[in-house]
Amino acid sequence: MYGFIDSMMGNIHVGYRYAKLALSFFERFDNREVHCSTITAFWVLVAPWHENSLGDTLEHIRHAFKVGMEIGDHENAMFAMMMDCTHSFYSECPLAILLDQMNSTVENAASLGQDMPRYSLIPNQQTVLNLMGRSDDPIVLRGTAMNDDDFIGRVAPENVEFTLHVMYTARILLACIFCEYKTAVEIAEKSRKTVAKALPGSYMMTIHFFMMHSQHVRFFENLVPIVESTKRLSRLPLRR
Repeated sequence: MYGFIDSMMGNIHVGYRYAKLALSFFERFDNREVHCSTITAFWVLVAPWHENSLGDTLEHIRHAFKVGMEIGDHENAMFAMMMDCTHSFYSECPLAILLDQMNSTVENAASLGQDMPRYSLIPNQQTVLNLMGRSDDPIVLRGTAMNDDDFIGRVAPENVEFTLHVMYTARILLACIFCEYKTAVEIAEKSRKTVAKALPGSYMMTIHFFMMHSQHVRFFENLVPIVESTKRLSRLPLRR
């Protein structure tokens, strides 16, 4: 916990040392009850801010999932698997493979009664479907996995804030990918006051902060008419 707090407060190197110390205790004490949660916390909340890419974390998060399932710690095991899917998404995993992994994780979470990781992963699941062309609007989270209009009503009250900001992050990414920069800026501004509370220590905050920074907002707003002009030109018939 000290490692996470220090990292979140900007003391990345100090936080990393605290977290590594926690991991070293497993070599001295056989306390498997907290093994899954500690490994997951380190590789999800601390390591990505230090010297590890998200791709570096996958092997360790999957080990945490295995340990959690072995000892019956389903809550932390499914959280680990949810983050495995999320890190895989940001690590250029092929979409078809990633979708299979997400489908399996959502089903397993549902069967184990773990609604928090289940509903937190579904927006990313729909994001992958959008990127594969399986949505009528590529920047709206609407398809076979979820409907943006009524999804949040299915989430337990204590998880609404976190899940809502996962949805915001997904929509910002989709808007940027499909060149709807004004929409991306609007979503980032909408979540400006609450994102740090909802996603403490998460690298997803960087996406929001990038879009909220005034310099980048002006850049994207100025880019919108250029993109729109390009779209119009692309629809003009070519002269032969």
